[in-house]
Amino acid sequence: MRLAAALDALNRVAPMVRQELFGDAWSAMWGMRNRIAHTYALVEADVVLATVRVDVPEICERIETYRSS
Repeated sequence: MRLAAALDALNRVAPMVRQELFGDAWSAMWGMRNRIAHTYALVEADVVLATVRVDVPEICERIETYRSS
């Protein structure tokens, strides 16, 4: 559920900033949030684990780079 909360927080970022940070990937990110929030029982744990291990560090790096510029 923390992943869903993080995506909720990113959803409050201005759309132009989200587009700059994530481009077309945002729709997939938001889709994952919706699956976690609304159909938790149907979320595949290995997909979430892979997202946390692979994608979250990249997302954090993009945000840090944006904040530093």
